[in-house]
Amino acid sequence: MLRELSIKNFALIEELHISLDKGLNILTGETGAGKSIIIGAIGLVLGERASSEVIRKGSDLCEVRGLFEVKENIRLKEMLAEKGLLSCKEEEFILKRELSRQGRGRCFLNGQIITLGMMEEIGNYLVDVHGQHEHQALLKPGVARDLLDEFGVLMKLRKKTEQTYRKFREKSRELEELRASEKEREQQIDLYQFQIKEIDQANLSVEEEEVLEREHKVLSNAEKLNQLSQELYHHLYEGAGSITEKMTLVERDLEKIVAIDQTLKDELKELGEVKYRIDEMAIAIRDYRRKIEFNPQRLEEILERKELISKLKRKYGNTIKDTLNYRKETQVKLDKLLNSARSMEETIGEVERLQEELARQAGKLSGERKIAGAKLKKKVEQELKELGMGKARFDVEINQGEIKSTGMDEIRFLVAPNVGEDLKPINQIASGGEISRIMLALKTILARADQIPTLIFDEIDAAIGGKIAQVVGRKMKTLSPNHQVICITHLPQIAVFASNHYFVDKKISGGRTKTMTALLDKKGKESEIARMLSGERLTEITLKHAREMIREGQS
Repeated sequence: MLRELSIKNFALIEELHISLDKGLNILTGETGAGKSIIIGAIGLVLGERASSEVIRKGSDLCEVRGLFEVKENIRLKEMLAEKGLLSCKEEEFILKRELSRQGRGRCFLNGQIITLGMMEEIGNYLVDVHGQHEHQALLKPGVARDLLDEFGVLMKLRKKTEQTYRKFREKSRELEELRASEKEREQQIDLYQFQIKEIDQANLSVEEEEVLEREHKVLSNAEKLNQLSQELYHHLYEGAGSITEKMTLVERDLEKIVAIDQTLKDELKELGEVKYRIDEMAIAIRDYRRKIEFNPQRLEEILERKELISKLKRKYGNTIKDTLNYRKETQVKLDKLLNSARSMEETIGEVERLQEELARQAGKLSGERKIAGAKLKKKVEQELKELGMGKARFDVEINQGEIKSTGMDEIRFLVAPNVGEDLKPINQIASGGEISRIMLALKTILARADQIPTLIFDEIDAAIGGKIAQVVGRKMKTLSPNHQVICITHLPQIAVFASNHYFVDKKISGGRTKTMTALLDKKGKESEIARMLSGERLTEITLKHAREMIREGQS
């Protein structure tokens, strides 16, 4: 849900910060105070399209930032984790949107730049806005089907259909491959056999490249190694004035000193050991030099071998391991082709069996959907009656077509708000107040099925009042245990049900109009409800009436 909203330089808002909570959040205030601007700012951070005209006059950049709690929004977290944008362990994140006067915009998720399309996709998991004709999840393709299946407890059956469909598609693709022309099949067999033979003849091993590289380095530098080791042996042992010769002189003089004074006895012993180690080192270097091989033929063999390995890697993989894995995969493909006759017969039978099973499951799913659709129709029309739309008709249109992973049905919710009107898709209804009440009816029924955490209702009180307004408020309150609900209203009958009541006001300061908000306490809420009842002039009677309405709304 939306925990915090920060707005800078958006329309009338210079700077505004709102902390929201779970339950029913009501926004009230005079007409034109900026309530709908706040909803527009929420839409901006959810990825809705916008132009630089929304930037506050005198500013070059507007910014909207939303802090969202997502610890229970499993579908969203899994989607973001798959894209590498968020860990499944995260419980909240920040969405930020910037718009510049030059028309450039940037979107961020936890400080990381994302595309506007990705922001919109994320927004579809977070908030459902009702009262305008955009960002309404129930109007999007496939959502009506999802909600009907949730309502009818059909997701288990649908999941089975999806699994069968996936198996059917996989087997169908396999059959298409097997049905390739005989000539093509033989060509493919020849190619696979050639590739396997080429790799096998190379007799590759994963460690070979490293071994060859070491041997190549030694052989190609044999002359240099011979020269260096010869010079080293000369300096250590063989040459005039060698280290060994000088150490013999040092040892002789040290022995003379020790014969007179035993103080350097230990040093004499250590010198002997060092001289012995140098002798050993000289012998090791001499033996190393004798083993140095000048072998142009072997060097040529290594170069040819390296070239062969490089050629195979260019054809079959970046490494020897990849090339050997390619050989294994190719062998599997070759075996399938060599056994294609038997596989063809078996696969045809499996495709036919899966097709029959898929048709049976899709037919059963379609039948269950019709039953669920009839039940949903009655429930929605009853809800609409209570919401002051007693003449409205609602229907679930189910048209059968090609079988897909979700079954054979295309599903739409149709509504006729008034007598004499034809049933039409919800997105063709003109009145914002009507569409909001229809959505409220659906949400009331489908509250547990719908997984979008935050619902926003704007213009829901259009053309209603009195008892109907009270019913609308109570229904929104019934949604609040399962959803965070945000509602803009001018009706006190709705506002009294608020868990959190925000007053939106505009003030003139420095010759500029600014929108401001305040979370009302108990007394502030009573005064605002009284104002909504009677206007600016508050009396003890209107305050008493307001207290009674609040008490009834909170009971």
